[in-house]
Amino acid sequence: MRAAALMATLTCLSLPVHAQPVPLDDPHVLDAQTPPPLPPPVVVARPLRVRRIDRGPLQDPATGRLSMFDTAQTLRRGQWSFTARGAITTEFSFGITDWLEVGIKNIPTLLLVEQGPKNTLWMGGLRLRVISRGWFTLTAAAEGLAFLGWAGLRAGLLSRLGGDRAALHFGASALQLWGVSSDGWEVPDSCEDCGTPKLTTLMTHGGGDVRVGRRVKLMLDVGYFGKSSEGLLLASPAVRVHGRHFAADFGVVIVHRLDKDAGFVVPLVNLSVSY
Repeated sequence: MRAAALMATLTCLSLPVHAQPVPLDDPHVLDAQTPPPLPPPVVVARPLRVRRIDRGPLQDPATGRLSMFDTAQTLRRGQWSFTARGAITTEFSFGITDWLEVGIKNIPTLLLVEQGPKNTLWMGGLRLRVISRGWFTLTAAAEGLAFLGWAGLRAGLLSRLGGDRAALHFGASALQLWGVSSDGWEVPDSCEDCGTPKLTTLMTHGGGDVRVGRRVKLMLDVGYFGKSSEGLLLASPAVRVHGRHFAADFGVVIVHRLDKDAGFVVPLVNLSVSY
C-alpha cells in the first residue's frame, strides 16, 4: 500500500510543468528585448583651414594718365585729382559727370626760357568720354593754352583697349598756335598779323600699362611732337606704386631731337592724389 502511494508521488513529480504564458507588454519582457544603448560617437576636432581672401587689385587713382600723356579714362562725378609731374607741371582736374571732366594745368617756365619766373604756360580744357564699351574707351579732348604772347588750341582723340590689369593707350591731336613767327617758336617783336594761325603741330602718342601687383603697375609711354623731321621723340618707361587715393610714378624720360640727332635723359617722378 505504501509502495503504491510512493510510486504515484514519484510519477507526479516526473511530469513536465507547463509555465503560464507571459503577456508581451510586460515591462520585464520589453526590457529584455530593448538593445543596449550605443556609445556616443567620437568626434575628432580638426584645425580649420583659413583661406586667404583675394581682395583683388586696388583701383588706380591716376588711371587718367600714364607717365607723360593722358589716357581715355575720365574721373567719376564729384571726384577731383591733383597731380605734380616732376617739379615742372601741376594739374587739377574735376569730374562734372562720369563722362565729362574739366581741368587746368600750369608749367612754370623758369627752367625753360630766360624770361623770369612770372612767365607760366597755362592750359585749361575738358575731356568728353563718348564711347565706353568694357574693353574699349574713346574720349574727345580739347585744350586751350597761353604762354609769352602765344595763344593756342589743341584738340584730339584718346583711346584705350583693355582693362585695369593690362591696357594699350593711343592718342592723336593737333596744336594750332597764334602769335608766333612762322619759322619757329620765337615771339616776334612786332606782330601785325598775330591773329593769323602761324604754326600747326601734330602730337601722337601710344603706350601701355600692365599690373604686376595689387598696388604696382609697369608703364611705357612713347610720343612724337613736332613737324616732319623737326620734332621731338619722347619715351618714358616707369613704374607706378599706388594706394586708394595716392599714386607715385618713378621712371625716366628719354628725349631725342630728330633735327639735330641729339637727345638726353632726365629722371621722372609724378605724384597724384585723388578723392
